[in-house]
Amino acid sequence: MKRKASVLLAINGLLISLLFSACSSPSSNDASIADVENSISADGTGNVAFNGNQNVPSFPKQIADYELIETQSNQTIRIFVGDDWKPFLERYREGNSMSCQPEIWIVRWKSNNPGITLKTTYTYLSGEYGFDEDTGWMGFAPIGSDEKISIGQTGYIGGESCVSPVFQWGNDDGSATLVDVYYEYQIWNYKPKI
Repeated sequence: MKRKASVLLAINGLLISLLFSACSSPSSNDASIADVENSISADGTGNVAFNGNQNVPSFPKQIADYELIETQSNQTIRIFVGDDWKPFLERYREGNSMSCQPEIWIVRWKSNNPGITLKTTYTYLSGEYGFDEDTGWMGFAPIGSDEKISIGQTGYIGGESCVSPVFQWGNDDGSATLVDVYYEYQIWNYKPKI
């Protein structure tokens, strides 16, 4: 009888703690699920960032009318405090004057320093905006205040081939003046069914 009472008390305590945690404010995981649902479309395009302890959304398994043509992992880019926006997908170094439809790129990324966040968005690369002789990159359209900019320590960004993803230093804890960003990406090619 005493054993049964102690088991009931333990179960009661567990239920009460679950009740309190369920009634508290939404967890960051709840917020990230909502962010993902609102920020990533069915074709994999979108932009969302999280705190470093959250999982980045997976790559899509399929995209209607597109086929996966390239997957790269173990890529790195270095971002310095004070740098301007920095493009990094080499495939789009020269910009894309074709339509937005031929390809979709998707990038999953993570800052290697948990004390530093990054800003991420996408923009148009074109000779119209100049050419950087030092880096060999086409110039890119200015990032406006109306752009979808995400800030976090890890994230997911996807866009059409007429735009290119860019990073910029976000916030920091004073521990560094540079950060390496690890990323992996996929390229999907437009291939409509006939």
